[in-house]
Amino acid sequence: MLVALGAHTGWGAYPVFVRYLQTVSHLPSMSLLTAGYLLVLPVLAVVVLPRVDRSILRLRLLWLFAVIVVVRGITNLLAARYSWRSMCSSSP
Repeated sequence: MLVALGAHTGWGAYPVFVRYLQTVSHLPSMSLLTAGYLLVLPVLAVVVLPRVDRSILRLRLLWLFAVIVVVRGITNLLAARYSWRSMCSSSP
């Protein structure tokens, strides 16, 4: 229950933190995305990859899923940037 609460809190706070880093810290969206993936990559390489059968990497469905995950991450970051701009520019 605590892990679920933490996950939901993190997912809800994600747009706020991303928007803060984009506007106040002036970090580009793609730099944030790259930094996030670079934080996870060593954990993935050390913990998960040794346990995975290498033949699974030949599956096209797996690569399609990976592309969808990356595109989803990009659109999440860009949505935080552009939704705020559209809200500010449309106000009277």
